[in-house]
Amino acid sequence: MRSTKDITSKLPTIFVGIMLVFVLALSWMVEWSPDGKYIAGFAFTDTDEYNVIFAVNRTNGNLLRVTPPQEDQYKEILAWHPDGDQISYMYYGSDFQNDGTRIVPLTGGSPAHLVNMPDPMWDYIGTWGPDGKYYFVSSPRGAGNWALYSFDESTGDYEKVRGADDRSIGMPSWSGDGSTMTWHETQSTRQIWLLTDYE
Repeated sequence: MRSTKDITSKLPTIFVGIMLVFVLALSWMVEWSPDGKYIAGFAFTDTDEYNVIFAVNRTNGNLLRVTPPQEDQYKEILAWHPDGDQISYMYYGSDFQNDGTRIVPLTGGSPAHLVNMPDPMWDYIGTWGPDGKYYFVSSPRGAGNWALYSFDESTGDYEKVRGADDRSIGMPSWSGDGSTMTWHETQSTRQIWLLTDYE
């Protein structure tokens, strides 16, 4: 028998003096932490100009504010680092410029710059490889065409994994055992591609 439970019913409606419309945090993109202890998502508050990332403790419903109040960019597409202690996300300003990807500790603090590929490439939808060595990001290169890149956090280098001028590439995803990455490509038809043993 299936059962459902609303964990947001345990959450306070006021958090550090901020009224939360918390349903917005769970109606967008939400992501489980690798250890299954937290669920992260986006929310708007009545004191922040742009949206904020929060994490909810799966067991007790306690709420953590992850991104700081002074951050003044709109945020999308969050991804947990495999260590479960950090969250990466894409950001851009109100003019849809100055985009990039940041990473921030789960417990809050100052976000650090992660990816900022040279214009006109747009750092957009990404996910971590299972060992945390590479961050894989799908980025448009103009005219609606996308390519898939890998970013090495330790060196700051990135390289194209897959891309062509006649197709678009979607967000990558990893298999449960961490052995295979997959993504879809759209050309005249939509295809699913697999990648194994990336080094």
